[in-house]
Amino acid sequence: MGDAVIVSAARTAIATARRGSLMDVDVFELAKAAISEALKRSSVPAEDVDDIVMGESLQGGGCVARYAAVDLGLVDIPGLAHNRHCASGMAPVHTAAGSIRAGMDHVVIAGGAESITQSPQSMKKLPGSYSGVQPWL
Repeated sequence: MGDAVIVSAARTAIATARRGSLMDVDVFELAKAAISEALKRSSVPAEDVDDIVMGESLQGGGCVARYAAVDLGLVDIPGLAHNRHCASGMAPVHTAAGSIRAGMDHVVIAGGAESITQSPQSMKKLPGSYSGVQPWL
């Protein structure tokens, strides 16, 4: 069983939710930026990538990893959405490492992507009326 190693890392900037500098940037663009930069820094040829695993918890509407792969021209990569509300960026790293150590994959891009500003929200009605509605993420 071979070791799984991290060969590069990249992240986007952090901004204030709902009013910061990234409020108009959706999660797909954030994911593409981080994946593209991590791939560039790694010097690993894109055609060697077997899969992309991305943690996401509030987005809905599809697999961020697959959309990012297609937009980056990595159309043969399936992409996997890891829906976990705590450590949503760490869980994909564990999944990728396990896949590599099991011999199922050789190169996997793993991480997390989220945009609180762009995520859908639901409201919980408190007893009595809608005047006490609180947003629940």
